[in-house]
Amino acid sequence: MDKGSGNVAVRITVLGTVWGVGFRPFVYRLAHSLGLRGRTYNAPAGLVVEVAGGPEAIAGLGDRLRAEAPLQAVVLDVEVQTIPVGDWPDFRIVASEGDGQIQGLVPPDIATCDRCLAETADPTDRRYGYPFTNCTDCGPRYTIVQRLPYDRAATTMAGFALCEPCAAEYTDPLNRRFHAQPNACPRCGPRVWLTDPDSTPLEVDDPLNKARKLLADGRMGALQSLGGFHLACDATRGDAVQRLREGKNRPHKPFAVMARDLEVIRRLAEVTDAEAALLQGWRKPIVLLTPRPGVLAEGVTGASGWLGVMLPYTPLHQLLLAGPCDVLVMTSGNPPDAPIAHTHAEGLAGLGEVVDFFLLHDRPIHRRADDSVARCTDHGPVLLRRSRGWAGAPVILPRAGPDQLALGGDLKATCAVTRRDQAVVSQHVGDLAHPETLALLEATAKDLWTLLSARPVRVIHDAHPDYHSTRLAARLATTLDCPRLAVQHHHAHALACLADNGWEDPALAIILDGAGYGPDQTVWGGEVLAVDGLNWQRLAHLSPLPLAGGDRAASEPWRMAAAVLHRQDPDAAAEGLRRLVPESLVPPEVLHGVLALCDGDLVPRTSGAGRLFDAAASLLGLCHLTTFEGQAAMGLEHAAGQSHTREISRYRLDRTDDDAPWRLDLVPTLATLIAEGDRARGARIFHNTLVEAFCEAVDRARDRTGLDTVALSGGVLQNRLIHDGLTTQLTARGLRVLVHHQVPPNDGGLSLGQAWAGVLADTEGV
Repeated sequence: MDKGSGNVAVRITVLGTVWGVGFRPFVYRLAHSLGLRGRTYNAPAGLVVEVAGGPEAIAGLGDRLRAEAPLQAVVLDVEVQTIPVGDWPDFRIVASEGDGQIQGLVPPDIATCDRCLAETADPTDRRYGYPFTNCTDCGPRYTIVQRLPYDRAATTMAGFALCEPCAAEYTDPLNRRFHAQPNACPRCGPRVWLTDPDSTPLEVDDPLNKARKLLADGRMGALQSLGGFHLACDATRGDAVQRLREGKNRPHKPFAVMARDLEVIRRLAEVTDAEAALLQGWRKPIVLLTPRPGVLAEGVTGASGWLGVMLPYTPLHQLLLAGPCDVLVMTSGNPPDAPIAHTHAEGLAGLGEVVDFFLLHDRPIHRRADDSVARCTDHGPVLLRRSRGWAGAPVILPRAGPDQLALGGDLKATCAVTRRDQAVVSQHVGDLAHPETLALLEATAKDLWTLLSARPVRVIHDAHPDYHSTRLAARLATTLDCPRLAVQHHHAHALACLADNGWEDPALAIILDGAGYGPDQTVWGGEVLAVDGLNWQRLAHLSPLPLAGGDRAASEPWRMAAAVLHRQDPDAAAEGLRRLVPESLVPPEVLHGVLALCDGDLVPRTSGAGRLFDAAASLLGLCHLTTFEGQAAMGLEHAAGQSHTREISRYRLDRTDDDAPWRLDLVPTLATLIAEGDRARGARIFHNTLVEAFCEAVDRARDRTGLDTVALSGGVLQNRLIHDGLTTQLTARGLRVLVHHQVPPNDGGLSLGQAWAGVLADTEGV
């Protein structure tokens, strides 16, 4: 304390996502408004404020640092200590200081703000038409940062020297571009250019204007975007969309589209207030909407009943949509089954045979990131793919522990690194069957622990011994010289939902997904568990069915229909299946071979809820063969949405003895579907019955355990009817229901559950 002046001085350290979100200018303005002296700077621990002044003013500063923090900031903690009053004539922002372990977090990418978009549309502005316009409130972060703290020299913008006007903005604390690390303009920043498919540059005065014209003429382009390449074409032209389907070898999977503004989206689809808010938020994900018929080319939605739509999130996208096209297909630019391309070499090599032109730029993408996907439910938004806009943001765990690395599963793979009470989940990586995707998961894991200056003391992985991620865990544990921990698939799903909600107490969990390795070496996937940290118990599950053909059953739903009909009546199964499945799709000898397999004990058994959806879709004649994961379930959900019946069919709930898990048998429900003339009604009855059956199973589980909290997880929870049906009915039964908010309920959230298991293992001495 300076007794002569009556002032006090403190050092305030703000922990969390405080870099790259405009926190220092915010502190600068706040300190000046309170008449305080001192300085603020980035340090390895986070953001430091050293300030002197009256006690009331300093107290006000501390309170307002949390309450009025920038929108994209995440304040995890504010530490305050008394220090001697410094020789500070005023309050200033100074350069980053200090050594030590990095504790600050990676800022996520932020969609372009309205002010920057207005500048790019203003002919009198020096950034008119400039596709890399950004400020402290928006722009690339996660995809360009190479190391922390987040300063320009630590990003892929380091090679672009600021021109005089940009440097003036960058060094002016009252300018909204103060220390906007990607700050640039046409004079000093990245540029765009066009090439033909063979990478030969096209000599044009205005590459963006030429790209707009090419797209309007029905051409297909590969655009280097924020986190990788997009493939784009006019979404209203059937010929262009069909060419894209053929080029990507993607006959049925839906394409996402990007629309100029919300007004255009309302023309394309039905939009609720909640969906509009999600679309227009600073992350701007793809949002699943109900399409209006006849507006877009028929092939856009593919086999899905929903339209995935997003708004422009960079000036480049906004400028492409300035006309004449106001809606473009904007799908991930990747070769089949490979990760999204992000370098010129990857794009040109992998996409050159598909497109008519490339729109490239010279701002390097350090970290690739697909677009995030979400949908709205009656109980809030649900993430289906967590990537751009979310990647880098921490999930706060209920308790702290040492650094851990979790590698997720083999589908929709992500990894996660924990640090103290934070889990940082990576961007979406993909399905690990493709060698390039597996290599990307390994590179992403190493990148994440290096970026966060973490030192993992344990590698956590799925309990399936043959998963690619399990083998990777063994290699990385050797590299890190640390032990491994295997976590059962559905236990990890439950822990992911509990960690997502900051819940540490025991709870029940309903886990509905396609497949997960069970301790009995069968395939699980329709489960009611009791979970208490690392301890768990299986209280109920779907009655197993033969998985005739193994993994082929997941892509050929008729095989699950065969299993249902065989269980119901073996003698009539062949005749019923022959009437159901055309001979042109399944030859008689294959059909009879599958039924013969159902008779024996050699085929694996599955209790997976996903396979029940496949069976229902086939029995209703909606889908017998699929070309992408989840196709049958999507079609079934869409059909069910056309009916409002509340009817419930027959099912069985029994067990062999008082200590055994309850078995939910929905074969009686499924067997009735083959005679259902109204597909929509049959699909809705299936959904209703599944919800009712699991609610009854939870009633039994609550009676047995006394637990009144239930977590919902697994890929089936992407289904809005199941998500809302379970949440509403369980709440009406007096249960506290926990659903996902920060990570997807599908396997993209597994790494969070595994990471939380690692923290529990450490704190419980395992």
